[in-house]
Amino acid sequence: MGIRIYHFSPWCADFLLPKTDGRSRVSNFWIPTGGISKKPVQGEKEDVNDLLVRGGFYRQAYSGIFHMLPLGLRVQDKLEKLIDRHMRSLGASKVSLSSISSQELWEQSGRLKEGSEVFRFLDRKESRFLLAPTHEEEITTLVGSLTKSYRDLPVRVYQISRKYRDEPRPRQGLLRGREFIMKDLYTFDHNVEEALKTYESVRGAYTRLFNELKIPYLVAVADSGNMGGNLSHEFHFPSSKGEDTVISCSSCGNVYNEELADGKAHNLLSREGTATVPTPGFETEGGSVQKSAAISTGLWTAISKDKRTLLRGWYPKFTMHGGSQEPVEREVNSHAVKAIANAAGIDLDLSVENPLEQWVANAKSTKASSSDGTGRPRVLDLYDSLVRVYKRPPLSDLLQEADCSVEDLDYLRLDCFPGTDHGLNLIKVHDGDQCSKCEQGAVKTHTAVELGHTFHLGTRYSEVLDASVMVDGAAGTSATVPMQMGCHGIGVSRMITAVADSLADSKGLNWPRAIAPFEVIVVPTKGLEADAEKVYDELITGANAADAILDDRDKQIGWKLGDADLIGYPVIVVVGKSWKKEQSVEVQCRRLNLRENHHDARVGVGVFVLNQDNQFIIGKRIGSHGADTWGLPGGHLEFNESFEDCAVRELKEETGLDVEDVRFLTATNDIMEMDKKHYVTVFVAARVRGDAQPEILEPHKCAEWKWVTWEELGLDRLKQVEADREGVETTGRRLFLPLLNLFSQREGFSPSN
Repeated sequence: MGIRIYHFSPWCADFLLPKTDGRSRVSNFWIPTGGISKKPVQGEKEDVNDLLVRGGFYRQAYSGIFHMLPLGLRVQDKLEKLIDRHMRSLGASKVSLSSISSQELWEQSGRLKEGSEVFRFLDRKESRFLLAPTHEEEITTLVGSLTKSYRDLPVRVYQISRKYRDEPRPRQGLLRGREFIMKDLYTFDHNVEEALKTYESVRGAYTRLFNELKIPYLVAVADSGNMGGNLSHEFHFPSSKGEDTVISCSSCGNVYNEELADGKAHNLLSREGTATVPTPGFETEGGSVQKSAAISTGLWTAISKDKRTLLRGWYPKFTMHGGSQEPVEREVNSHAVKAIANAAGIDLDLSVENPLEQWVANAKSTKASSSDGTGRPRVLDLYDSLVRVYKRPPLSDLLQEADCSVEDLDYLRLDCFPGTDHGLNLIKVHDGDQCSKCEQGAVKTHTAVELGHTFHLGTRYSEVLDASVMVDGAAGTSATVPMQMGCHGIGVSRMITAVADSLADSKGLNWPRAIAPFEVIVVPTKGLEADAEKVYDELITGANAADAILDDRDKQIGWKLGDADLIGYPVIVVVGKSWKKEQSVEVQCRRLNLRENHHDARVGVGVFVLNQDNQFIIGKRIGSHGADTWGLPGGHLEFNESFEDCAVRELKEETGLDVEDVRFLTATNDIMEMDKKHYVTVFVAARVRGDAQPEILEPHKCAEWKWVTWEELGLDRLKQVEADREGVETTGRRLFLPLLNLFSQREGFSPSN
């Protein structure tokens, strides 16, 4: 076998080797986009999972299991860092728990029997383990073993880790997978009062986190499910990909998950007017019934977990309400039915697809094997309050199918919620229904993706897993009490898909700045690669450095811009024709619908015009940016002009004042995000001659002038910062950004020094 020796010329070696100058370059970054040639029909929004695959963010390995690629991992890392920051604001410590948990521990908590989607396995010694879909049992055991006194509390720990669920039908990419990334925060307090304070603190941190993403979201009161506890809230992104239904009221602002339905009739439908409405298949009283009554009646079935009980729900299949001329089709809310069944002592299995068939088979086998009447089959009929039934549907067809008589089964019938005089409500809420809370507003339904969930667990786990602390009792005694717990989750991997779906458009993905793989991509035309490096270097340096990448691939500018749109960088900086002409770049931002040329940062001059009492003038601004804020007189530095000359000229134009003793003080770096403007503001001081007063010579720029002191401005600044933190209007003057930045960027500054 011969050996072949290849020789490479120097230019070939340069071409093959990656550039290692420290700059982030697309040529050095593995982005298997799959090519923009596969773009869908012009103007149509592509499915978000296809976009994420085509954009090079992840690839599916197996059903419900994904490999994260470099771009996707950068989004995930940024999201985790964002979460870390907000968890630190709560004083939470980060931990890493094992992905393997004990089946015995889950049996002790009572959750193993509920966990049909738990991955279970045996080791070589036949010890029973599982892949943890969540870690309540493990963290309760851990903290309980290390915390013995209330003085050791509160404890707040969180982890961001891989979780596992044997999902029977994985779908929609990262939204419903078998392996996923979750953030779980666990809190431990010694009494309910402190635990509820912690709960509200966590809700506040979640609100700030979701606000930072700048994407519309809903916070809904929710059902705690098998997590336990009696207080929980969900954070949702409205999305066509969602599997949750969130309901909001236009009047009282009540927002809740459809799963919270309790099965009680609460006047959900509008009661305007009456009409005679027949109900086919049933005998009803003559006369008039309400417009919200059923036009036709539907049948919905389910079976209990022990297969003994067949539940039949009779519900309004169509209704007329709210003055509508068209009937509204209704669906059964399975959560409401389950709540009614639970109150009646029946545990439903909603996963069974053919409940009638299974019940019939069980009824036949029970009849053949049981001679003492134990385990008799049962039928439970539920009647929605809008189904006006006076003669009940017969059981004959059902008895014939099960080959039994009335004496062979137990029959139950419910018109009211067990233990109350409330009628039953079996149906899902529809847009326009009356709010059950205020009975004034109309409700709206939202299809949404759940991304965060806060639970107050109470002692659901600490009691059964013996996680207790000593507390002081009366007269110097002590007592042992179970810790009050909270569990608060965020779906990290599913948020990637949800955010992508929320912002994607016909061009491609469109990431928010907070979690974009890169904030800015610099795209040069051919021949301007060296100039693009200078632009890139400017972007990544300084106090407001951007997370940028340079597209140095040997491709046409149109192809590179299409690829940038597909990947969804928040800002695209094009170094092209305008750079050759005037050293400016084109800046594109799809979220702001912005496309304009930008020079380097502009220089402005602000003037402290001091009188004999060391007061200076500020003006209330009018104009394109900074409107209704108070700032110093001044303006833009013109070509070949000194700072001092600019100050004298601008003061004369704006105020009519003549000044002397003009001197440089300091400068600030001012980024105006909303207006997309970047200024370097140079501050100078000058003395007014005599007791002259300023005039309003440019009324289109300034509404009024006032004399103030630096101390007064400091109080205005404090009020503004506090008001912004609270999200309210300031009670003082709102300062223009350069003046505000003087306090933060130049600590100890005073214009009279």
